[in-house]
Amino acid sequence: MGAVRRPGLIALVACGLAFSWTMQGTGDNQNSHYALVRALADRTATIDETRGEVGDLSTHDVTFHHGHAYANKAPGLAFLSLPFYLILRAAGVVGEDDPTQMLWALGLVGSVLPAIVLLVLVRVASRRLEPGFATASAVVLGLGTLLLPFGALYFSHALSACLVFAAFALLLHERHERASLVAVAAAGVVAGLAIVTEYPNAIAAAVLLPYACLRRPRSLRRASAYVGGLLVGVTPLLLYQHWAFGSLTRVSYAGANGLNGSADVDTIDLVSYGSPDSIVLLGTLFSTAGLLTLAPVLACAAVALPVLYRRGFRPEALVVAGVCTGYLVYNSSYGSSFGGYSPGQRYLIPLLPFLALPLAVALRRFPATTVALALVPIVISIVTTATHALAGYQLDWFDRVASRDFTFTAGKLVGVTGWYTIAPFFLAVTVAIVAAAFDTSWVSPRRLEVAFAGVAVLGWGAIAANAPKLPGLGGQADSLAAYGKPAVALLVVAIAACGAWIAIRGRQRVGALMP
Repeated sequence: MGAVRRPGLIALVACGLAFSWTMQGTGDNQNSHYALVRALADRTATIDETRGEVGDLSTHDVTFHHGHAYANKAPGLAFLSLPFYLILRAAGVVGEDDPTQMLWALGLVGSVLPAIVLLVLVRVASRRLEPGFATASAVVLGLGTLLLPFGALYFSHALSACLVFAAFALLLHERHERASLVAVAAAGVVAGLAIVTEYPNAIAAAVLLPYACLRRPRSLRRASAYVGGLLVGVTPLLLYQHWAFGSLTRVSYAGANGLNGSADVDTIDLVSYGSPDSIVLLGTLFSTAGLLTLAPVLACAAVALPVLYRRGFRPEALVVAGVCTGYLVYNSSYGSSFGGYSPGQRYLIPLLPFLALPLAVALRRFPATTVALALVPIVISIVTTATHALAGYQLDWFDRVASRDFTFTAGKLVGVTGWYTIAPFFLAVTVAIVAAAFDTSWVSPRRLEVAFAGVAVLGWGAIAANAPKLPGLGGQADSLAAYGKPAVALLVVAIAACGAWIAIRGRQRVGALMP
């Protein structure tokens, strides 16, 4: 048993080393979180002073209220980072020059650690649903999605995804073990903490409520336990808002932002900029920064979701479908679904670990296609992270590799900054992939499925080559016509898939009639 588990452990450790090795630098988002950490350390919620203590670039991710500046972020990441920051400040490490190293250090606690915990949780949950493919599913999540670049950035997304999925994992464990109201309440607390980290996680918290109540008996008590835990978990956010703004319900997104002025306003821009927009939804999925354009393997997870449903995991499949639908609809209500100059649809990161569950099913049912489509985003994510993650929107990853334009790494701590310091990062991801392969119970794919895998990769290439850019990045993706070519490419792939399926089923029926 130990020999079977060892490759999986090696794979997860290697993923952790990959998350922690790169040093991605500064930006508005990171600096805003950092300014809030420093403000909390000085026992205030305003960043009037600390906004100027986070490097020359400072931050524009601020909101104004009654003449004071505040970080326009939910405080969860700052709360988690604060004890570590206080330790570093007491040790004399904190300074007011380039904050790159401080952001990396805080990211070890606020991003890297949650990303590692998330992979562990995904592996444990996947083993319940599809034993033998749990490690591979976790590694694809860790190295083949936006979790890799944002696990290395001091953003709140890795922590957010970890907390959301942890709440589900607690309920999943309780559902398949002895009934426990304590576990249900604990899941509610974790879901509440997820909202403290990112406000839209209320979507996942709402989806998990009926899942928590499905087990009999005493469904009403289970609902009360979950909701009670949820209120406990969200209490730090309510107290922070009362302390900072004098109101329990006024979120940090309310008010004028740092780019548009400092006038006090009372509007709350939390839910959306408007109603869901089908064009924005298409951009979310199929633009150059689209979810499926950058990670086509997620389409395999979507295809495998009905299989998970039919295999008796109906509540789990419905949770995955509900979480994904909720975040996609919410994301499509923004004026732009890009989330600023970032390597992709970062607002959708919390739904990624849920798709890792049907992804394990896909790895068993159609391994050739899933592996082929997983290699594409693994390469993209690795190269994006190695060549300055926040510059990923420029799509010039391989040009940066050719010119040896790599990001700083932990080698900078000892004064080594040459391009070759990125080598341990590539070594770590290679070890993770190889170890995951050894920890997987591979099924020999059928010949037609192997052929279809090639068709799927070519189809992805056609979609990616014709995908329009989002507005604001030099694109004109403001009409349905902009998505005509990728839609045609997707139709071709769908027709090829139907043809392959008919061929496979036809051969099976003919074989059944033969003596």
